[in-house]
Amino acid sequence: MSQLLPITALFILPIIAIIVMLFFTTQEQHPRVGYYQLLLCTLSLVITGLLFLGFDRTKVITMASWPAPFGITLLFDTLTKFMLLVFSFIGLVINYFSLGDHRVGRSQCYLYCGYWLLMLGITGALATVDIFNLYVWCEVILVSAFIILRSDIKDNTKPILHYATINITGTLLLLIAIGLLYASTGQLNMAAIAESIHQDNSALCISAMALLLLGLGIKGAIFPLYFWLPEAYPNTSSSATLLLSSFVTKVIMLVILRLVWLWPPLQAQPLQSLFIALACCTMVFGVFGAANEHRMRSILSFHIISQLGYILLAIFIPSQLAIVAALYFLIHNVFVKSTLIMVAGIIEQHCGTDDLGRVAELLKACPLLGLICFIAAMSLAGIPPLSGFWAKLLVLIVSFTTQHYAAVIFAIIVSLLTLYSMIKIWRYGFCQANETANIASKPFQLTTRQTISLIGLSIPAVVIGLLPIVIFPVLERIAAQLTDTTHVINLILGG
Repeated sequence: MSQLLPITALFILPIIAIIVMLFFTTQEQHPRVGYYQLLLCTLSLVITGLLFLGFDRTKVITMASWPAPFGITLLFDTLTKFMLLVFSFIGLVINYFSLGDHRVGRSQCYLYCGYWLLMLGITGALATVDIFNLYVWCEVILVSAFIILRSDIKDNTKPILHYATINITGTLLLLIAIGLLYASTGQLNMAAIAESIHQDNSALCISAMALLLLGLGIKGAIFPLYFWLPEAYPNTSSSATLLLSSFVTKVIMLVILRLVWLWPPLQAQPLQSLFIALACCTMVFGVFGAANEHRMRSILSFHIISQLGYILLAIFIPSQLAIVAALYFLIHNVFVKSTLIMVAGIIEQHCGTDDLGRVAELLKACPLLGLICFIAAMSLAGIPPLSGFWAKLLVLIVSFTTQHYAAVIFAIIVSLLTLYSMIKIWRYGFCQANETANIASKPFQLTTRQTISLIGLSIPAVVIGLLPIVIFPVLERIAAQLTDTTHVINLILGG
């Protein structure tokens, strides 16, 4: 069987799913729609699994047989295939959890339409090697985020306004950068631009590349324009927060990773130092923002920003081990952070709030929830032998060996402050009594759906921590492919 069949299915399935979900928005009986959604998510997981496990060879697709660099080209390498598999699995778990989210309710069709539009955008953004098409796919992701935020039955427009205002700024920077790159190189294909750089390494071209990364960085919530994220994510349903936090910023980081290795000037001075400094600032400001919050989802939203700083730091260190570190950190963070946000969502469902000043003794109320939260929190803080420890250790090693000593110091300090935030959640939410709390020690049981969802996210996080060897060969293969720039360029351009 050709790779073309599952690849085509990855683009067709979301469109079919959106049509199905739009049909259900006019129906009175909505319970069935959730099960149809799970069926479609399972099919998506099977397709991405087949694509990753069944085909080792990198596939380059030229739309309508127009050759690169003139036509639209899609690159399905190990990075694209593996991350689509990871995202499909997480999407299945989150959609299963959303069936019991009381803040979604009859708005579930909006959530599911938004999810499939998001998956379509993710597939395109990871696979495209055309910068204008990258802009288009980023806007598809942006629109999907609006729809997902709209799925909250509280009809809160504040998160959408915060999300839109800053992200449109990022969109404008992307368009300006694309125009400048086309003006300086005459190309939109990433590989063709890379070849043009070798012939004409002009200041305009390099400046446009940096501007493109800054535009992506705004959409990825890096310092200084990250304020939209902690304003939007905690103020919607937990299912919406899970979808956005698991996918949107992570996809942007993966796109930046591909661009940095395809365009060598981005690894040279002074751009490397600039983005490493931005990575350190993202870490620091994110963790300080978390320290001042009292709602669990607000704390975790700021930590999303902080953890992105680690990933960005590893991306701009020029070594194969740094790529492994960035990808391992990203995958660890997706599973662990999603687990913690799901815990916060469950607490909000049972207690009416996730404010640490209004909940208490949750460990006594639900020991299983407390255990899962403790493991995930300690992993996020980097306690051995959990996955967070290995992720941060790898980032520290690649930073130290490349003599970025200031970044090492910042990373260690941020890790300690992350531990402080996790201890705060554990102490005030799960252990300490609070006379003014809405719940003191009233026992409650996790539903079967909540238990399966939590375990589904927790097990991969624990496995890659206790047995990192299971994932390292894949990450090393991705790193080897990304660093072989000449081969990638020839593959895309058909050389």
